[in-house]
Amino acid sequence: MAHVVHVTLPGGGQAPDALRQFLGRDPGFRAAGRAGWVPAEAAAEGQLGTGLDVLTLAVTGVLALPSAIETVRRWCASPGQGDDTAVELRAGETVVRVTGATSPGQVAALAAALAQGLEPEATPSTNLSASIVDQASAQPEPEENR
Repeated sequence: MAHVVHVTLPGGGQAPDALRQFLGRDPGFRAAGRAGWVPAEAAAEGQLGTGLDVLTLAVTGVLALPSAIETVRRWCASPGQGDDTAVELRAGETVVRVTGATSPGQVAALAAALAQGLEPEATPSTNLSASIVDQASAQPEPEENR
């Protein structure tokens, strides 16, 4: 069962799609979980909703958190990102900030903090993350990985 971590910019802004793409290309993260967009709020029946999406990381469990956080840290530190690039990861009520300067010891501490907030998928918006995992799992393996 996947656990869901929401990713936003500090202050609640939408994370860039470049981060989702980076996560999708990273072989270490592909083993830990999947990234995808889900609606920020569930739409009322017969309504279109807000059109705002939140990047989610559907991770396989608490042991996958350090790998997921390290991948986000590498994106923050990658060329083209500013020195002040940061994202916030939220699991339940727990929110942690990741930057390119986050150290390996801090990654472990952030993972431990997020683990406290991880809950198995239960809400309609996080159930969409399960479909992300299912769809990604159903994708054929790239030829270079065979």
